[in-house]
Amino acid sequence: MIRLVFVYPSLAEVECFCEPGVSLCEAAQSVGIAMDAAILPTCQVSVQCVNELVAPTAKEISDFGEKNVFSNHVRYAHTYIVSPDLDEAKVLLNIIRIEYVDRNKISHPLTAILNENLMAVRDRNSATFDRAFACRGSLACASCHVLDYSGEGASDDEIELLYTAPGFCDQSRLGCQIRMTKNRDKSILKNPRGVSA
Repeated sequence: MIRLVFVYPSLAEVECFCEPGVSLCEAAQSVGIAMDAAILPTCQVSVQCVNELVAPTAKEISDFGEKNVFSNHVRYAHTYIVSPDLDEAKVLLNIIRIEYVDRNKISHPLTAILNENLMAVRDRNSATFDRAFACRGSLACASCHVLDYSGEGASDDEIELLYTAPGFCDQSRLGCQIRMTKNRDKSILKNPRGVSA
């Protein structure tokens, strides 16, 4: 068995024991790290063995592009195969975990790519995400109004649009303006209509 430690950008760690020959994606899924078909094309990892980042293989570079695509030793979780030389390695993830609570107060755990905005998360999870993004992030409406419990405040431009939105309060944000930073790992966002008055 190979022991891996998956590390979220927030530095939270998840230990994994797996057989050689599985992909890093399959290893991650075996310990509950959400990597599904919708997120895999952008789900990247860096592998660290004894404090050294492991460079991509010639096959990875051949299959997925030039070396500059793999800056900082980045590789794709679904293409990298676990081998015995990865025993005790740390796998640095570019994903974070968030929770979205819809208007019916049903909680949806979601996986987001580091530094994308909430609109991209919604686009991948439209079946469970009951907020619209009508202006597609151009700061022209408030259809993506959510309540954000991360402590990160809205900008003046956001407040101007949100002021007339139903359920406006101190936690109000425009979803299209929320970035998925490492500090948001395990943060909660809610549909304002699902919050009791």
